Amino acid sequence: MLLKLPIPGPADLPIPGPRALGRQLIDTATSILDTNRAGQAYGFLAITPIRPGQEAALRATLAKIDRRQTSPFARIARTHFARWVVLEDFDTGADFHPQDEDRLGCQYLIFSACFDGDLDSWLDELIDELAPEIEAVWSHCIGVEPTAPADVKRYLLHNQQDSGLFYSAYPHATVPEVRRVLKAQRDLRALAVRRHELTPQELRDEFLEHFGRR
Repeated sequence: MLLKLPIPGPADLPIPGPRALGRQLIDTATSILDTNRAGQAYGFLAITPIRPGQEAALRATLAKIDRRQTSPFARIARTHFARWVVLEDFDTGADFHPQDEDRLGCQYLIFSACFDGDLDSWLDELIDELAPEIEAVWSHCIGVEPTAPADVKRYLLHNQQDSGLFYSAYPHATVPEVRRVLKAQRDLRALAVRRHELTPQELRDEFLEHFGRR
């Protein structure tokens, strides 16, 4: 038996209201002026030199950091993603010619992140929420006192590299909004799996309860 559900009309479509549309226009204009921004999302990149002889210790420290749901970056609710990468040297490729050799003087730590909102307050949250990880990671780098919050912030800003082109998959959606949509997707899949256990009326009622207009 087919279950007939209400089909959304034009009034039901997720058209942004005046405030949301205004925010998107402002975000778009800002991203044109700031290459580190895409909509309301900001892309941060800092490249810091690693102390010679500390490379293995740094890799061991990074390997201990959880990359799953309990990632330390999950403590900052507006972070879409963040990561550390060790850069050993330039990748010269198969067409490299010795006379063009250009080598790094030391290995570098690349730190990149994508988050909602402005950089200044996000760095404050990063330094406050990830104090143990910051000390453990950047203590292997040159030129910073990782236990001094103000010094860490100045250090990261000093070593920031502007993006030539920053892309965000969700330029106008914050992390809570993305999580809300993903939850709705999971709930819809779960309901689809259970559909044979429900009568048409029960299925309709549950669908409207979870996904109907509110």
